[in-house]
Amino acid sequence: MVDREMTPPRSGSQPISQTGLTMLDRGLTIRLDRAAKLCTMRCLAHPPADVRKRWAGTSAAAMSREGYETMKADRRHELKENDLLLALDGARQYLDVHGKQIGLIAVLILAVFGAVSFGLRSRAAAMEDIWRRRNQLKFEPVDVGKKSLEALVGITNEVSDKEFVLASLTDQGRQALRLAQQVPFPPDGELNQKAREAFEQLRSRFSDNPLALGVALSGLATVEENEFVLDGNLSHKEAAREYLNAIVVNPKLNALPFQQLALDRLKLLDATFTKVVVEPPPPPPPPAEAPVDEAEVDHVDEP
Repeated sequence: MVDREMTPPRSGSQPISQTGLTMLDRGLTIRLDRAAKLCTMRCLAHPPADVRKRWAGTSAAAMSREGYETMKADRRHELKENDLLLALDGARQYLDVHGKQIGLIAVLILAVFGAVSFGLRSRAAAMEDIWRRRNQLKFEPVDVGKKSLEALVGITNEVSDKEFVLASLTDQGRQALRLAQQVPFPPDGELNQKAREAFEQLRSRFSDNPLALGVALSGLATVEENEFVLDGNLSHKEAAREYLNAIVVNPKLNALPFQQLALDRLKLLDATFTKVVVEPPPPPPPPAEAPVDEAEVDHVDEP
């Protein structure tokens, strides 16, 4: 079927414009597309004999391949089910033979787990009790402080927890130095020695801890100052210098205030280790004698 507006002009008619040519080309393109679609539909509806044979072979091969894949999948599923059944049967037989041993092992594991859990809870409770006892200690006045210091030393020797030991040794040294200056004639030699022992332990057991090391070295320098006050031996000055220099040159203490404090103490070291002689005050002058009136003396002598 041909559209009237697309019919080419007859011979002897007027020439076709550009718009007409464009419409003519569009009409021809549409007719060719329609013809191609019709041909394709007819070929698909009634294909030739050789084409039908090729299609039949291809379909059969595809169906055969799909069937084979389906059989393989079913076979694999069946084999997996057989393997699972064999594994379950083997496990059942193993349990029948070794059931008692497995039960005993399970009971032992549960017992060990319970014991470990109980031990951890008991240890935590014990540490809480020890911290509570430490916090309840009083260091005032001096007599009470000495007893509390002895109790703190005993508690520290019973505990292996590093955090507690670190805090306890620090407290022992500081409290001993403080109490040593509160006796009637300071410093107290016995308390000063207790401070030395605490700081020495702190230094040896926590040398990798910068804070503990700074506290220990500063405390030991103070102990040497107190010893110099007690015996006047200048060897304590050199010992204190060594402790303070150890603080200054240690790179682990760069970010801590111990180094600046040590530098300040080194500047005053000569003044600190200077013997101070305390002389007794001079005796008071004798009381002045009151003048004696001679007339009164003569009057007293008369009968």
